[in-house]
Amino acid sequence: ELTNISINETLSRTIITSATTLLALVSIFLFGGEILKGFSFAMILGVIFGTYSSIYIANSVLVRLRVTQKTVLKDDD
Repeated sequence: ELTNISINETLSRTIITSATTLLALVSIFLFGGEILKGFSFAMILGVIFGTYSSIYIANSVLVRLRVTQKTVLKDDD
């Protein structure tokens, strides 16, 4: 439940950041010339896979590792 709340709170920020980054990278890909095409294409793929990973994969990894709020918080002993 905690991870679902966290994902919902950060989802809009993640999407907006990814969209603006992709906008700049697509501009570089289209208008940057032949030298920048490979670099910008790799960055576009990185942003797409990173966004997918942040939204879908991170939650299932935390669930499988049985990470809870208690395991994340430090003890003040």
